[in-house]
Parts: sequence; C-alpha cells; structure tokens
Amino acid sequence: MYTSEEVVARIARSAGDEDFEPSAKRKSLFRTAYQGYLEPIERHWQPYLDGETDISTAMLELVAEFSAEED
Repeated sequence: MYTSEEVVARIARSAGDEDFEPSAKRKSLFRTAYQGYLEPIERHWQPYLDGETDISTAMLELVAEFSAEED
C-alpha cells in the first residue's frame, strides 16, 4: 500500500499537484490499523524508493526492526 501510494504521489507531483496526499495518510490508517508501521517504512523502505539503497537491504532492515519490536 505504501509503495503504490508513493508512486501515485510522485506522478501527481510531477503533473503539478503539490497538494496530493496518499489516502492511507489522509485517512490516518498509519495512526489506527497500521499504527507503528509508518516510521519504520519511511526510515527503511523510503530510501529504497528514492534509489538510495537496494531492495535487499531495505527488506532486511524492515524485518529486523519489526522482529526487534516483538522481543
């Protein structure tokens, strides 16, 4: 969900819609049903989407962070 909404947001911004906000953020899904997911996703997955890291590193970091939270 995060990735598809980020791609749509980038397309909207490139088309001049600077006010576009993904529905998951607009509807506060990351503060309710997915509480605790947004910050790790932004910290580890967003760099992959921005081309700053590879997919393996991003996935490993996400899994490690979510696994650490379960301990």
